Amino acid sequence: CRMFPIGESGVGGCLVERPGHRPAADGTLVYLNVDGRLDQVLERAQQNGGKLLVPRTAIDGGFGFYAVITDSEGNQVGLHSR
Repeated sequence: CRMFPIGESGVGGCLVERPGHRPAADGTLVYLNVDGRLDQVLERAQQNGGKLLVPRTAIDGGFGFYAVITDSEGNQVGLHSR
């Protein structure tokens, strides 16, 4: 289990491995905030076996950028940054 710590306010959570389950190719897509480091995170993911599914894309209205990767285990993960 991996925990996501929180400060005074916010949302916390954790990731739990479920042996025997395959990562979903469709369904709920979790987006993680990479806080201004989108390009660096995309590069690091690819260097470690991840694949870029949706490249850095501007969000209309000045709401930042997003991208989608498949990590080294086949999980799809969305990334967001201002």
